[in-house]
Amino acid sequence: RSIESFTREQELWLKLAGDEKGAVLDAIIAMLDKPKLVVEVGLYVGYSSTRMASQIKHWGGRVISMEVDPFHAVIARNTIEWAGLSDYVEVWCGHSENLIPRLRERLPDKSIDILFFDQQGTKMHLDLERIRSF
Repeated sequence: RSIESFTREQELWLKLAGDEKGAVLDAIIAMLDKPKLVVEVGLYVGYSSTRMASQIKHWGGRVISMEVDPFHAVIARNTIEWAGLSDYVEVWCGHSENLIPRLRERLPDKSIDILFFDQQGTKMHLDLERIRSF
């Protein structure tokens, strides 16, 4: 919420899932029965992952977030650390087409409870197919 407050006070615009979009994320988490794993493709500054992790950590949930831009990944890691959520959020830096196979290697089948695409829209359908294949 600090990020939202700061951007409003400074009259800044940040590309993040805050306010109404953040409320949708909150509602999805509430609809599911204690989701354990959220995978986010497109991390930016870590706002969404921090928002989701702060809720699901209470029942042992965690977030894996992927970000292609190393500068954004560093900012996000700092945001996550500042929020005290480093134990609940993993940041993977690289292209999604290279990182998605890592999910298959590290996770049991059908273990992703929430899949949140927050990257360039032109690649979402390709990433969805990659993830649906396992």
